[in-house]
Order: sequence, then C-alpha cells, then structure tokens
Amino acid sequence: SMNSADASRYLESLRNYMAREKPYLEEGLTLQQLAKNAEIPPHHLSMVINSRLSMNFFSFVNSYRVEEAIQLMRNPEYSDHTLLQIAFEAGFQSKAAFNTAFKRQTGLAPGDFRKRLKEVNP
Repeated sequence: SMNSADASRYLESLRNYMAREKPYLEEGLTLQQLAKNAEIPPHHLSMVINSRLSMNFFSFVNSYRVEEAIQLMRNPEYSDHTLLQIAFEAGFQSKAAFNTAFKRQTGLAPGDFRKRLKEVNP
C-alpha cells in the first residue's frame, strides 16, 4: 500500500521525469518501461496516475503528446509540416489516436486548432 506522502512524492518525481526526459516521444512506451526509467514501482505508478490524475496510463501519456503537438503547431519551424508529421513527431503512432486524444483534451480537432492558431498569429 502507498501513503499520501509517497503518492505526492511519486507524482512530483513522475512530472519532473516527463518534463526532463520526454519519454512520451518514444513509440510504444509501456507502463513498465516508464516505471523502470522513472524509478517508481509499476504498481505505484499506475495507482498515482489513476488516483491523483484520474486517468489511465494511455490517457496520461497522450496528454503529454497532445501538449507536444500543440507546441510543435505553435513553432514556426513546423508550419510546413502536415498534422500527421506533427502527430508522429509528438509520439503518436496513428492519425486516429492523435485525433481522438487531441479532441478529447482540447475540444477541437487538430486541423481546427491549427486553423485558429493561424487566425490568431497570421
């Protein structure tokens, strides 16, 4: 079992690791790999993601991938990249997974989001 202090410590450690190492960019990242590399027992990692963030492992990883895709869309160096190229660059393995996760997180399809970005910053 895990106490509240451990859960908080694991969550902070996990967030730092995700920001620093960007493991979500790796294709096929598993809970076991993330747990090993973040030095958190797999069962505790799963519990922290589920209880503290109210999401499952895949939703957690995809939330980072969506944020990465948004940063790439905002980056002028990626303005000529297709949405599919950006999706793959952000760690997604399929267009369908990208579109679903993106819309779930932002409320917009990736194409609509990008269009709005261009209207705001032509």
